[in-house]
Amino acid sequence: MPAQVIAIISGAAGLWLAASAIGTLGKSVSPFPKPPATSELKESGVYALVRHPIYGGILLLSPAWSLALSPWALIPTGTLAIALVCKSRLEERWLIDLHPGYAGYRSASVAASSPSFGEENLGAGRSPPGTYDRARQLRPCAESS
Repeated sequence: MPAQVIAIISGAAGLWLAASAIGTLGKSVSPFPKPPATSELKESGVYALVRHPIYGGILLLSPAWSLALSPWALIPTGTLAIALVCKSRLEERWLIDLHPGYAGYRSASVAASSPSFGEENLGAGRSPPGTYDRARQLRPCAESS
């Protein structure tokens, strides 16, 4: 029973997230990671909350579907998650090249499709969670002397 409740909540959240993102993108939506040359950088709607909300929606919806069908279905769901993380990293490289403002948006937002230790979450001078940034620790000391 608890797995079904989790599946329903996760599935509904994933469906909302993906549908909201598709609505925000409009004609710019594409199944391919390379954004169309005519695409605009979206920072409103659900994109104001997270980057890659379509991938995030899929990552919420897929385990929900798997839990509803069979726990064994989580195996291909894990493979899908890895593929979407790789796809989002590739897409981010192209977005940086296409949209000059994307680097700032990237450092100020949270990726919905990548673990927090991914390179795209490092942002402007931030270290991955759980790591020690010696240079950052020494900067205040160097500035005060």
